[in-house]
Amino acid sequence: MILQTQQLQGGYGASQVLFGVDLSIQSGQVVTVLGRNGMGKSTLLKTVLGLLPIRGGEVHFDGQKINGWTPDKIARAGIAIVPEGRHCFPNLTVKEHLTAFAAQRNPNSAYTWSPEKVFEFFPRLLERQHNMGNQLS
Repeated sequence: MILQTQQLQGGYGASQVLFGVDLSIQSGQVVTVLGRNGMGKSTLLKTVLGLLPIRGGEVHFDGQKINGWTPDKIARAGIAIVPEGRHCFPNLTVKEHLTAFAAQRNPNSAYTWSPEKVFEFFPRLLERQHNMGNQLS
C-alpha cells in the first residue's frame, strides 16, 4: 500500500468535513476522487498533505504513519498534487515543468518520476513538450 487513510477526520475551524474516510491506494494505481462542490475532495487532499490538521484517524505513506508531519516533510517524502486550473509557470515549457518537479525528494523511495515516464502515461504531452505553460488548456 503506497497511501492509506483510516477513519480520517478533518475540517476547518468548527466545521467538520471529513467523517471517517478510508482510502487505500496501491503502487502504480491511478485514483480519482469525485464529487460535487462541498463534498470534501479538497479537504481530503489538504489533510493528507498536512495543510490541515488531522482531527482523527491516520494517514500512512509508503509504510510510515505521517500524522503530524509538516507539509514540507510530506512533500519531500513524495506526496504531491497536480493542481487544477492554470497553476503553472507561463515562461516554462511543458518539459521544463516536468523536469523541475521530477526531483527525487526521498532518496529511500523506490518511486521516481521523469519527464519520459510522464510522457508514457500522457503521450499527448510528449507532442506538446516544447509548448509554453500558458499554451495549454
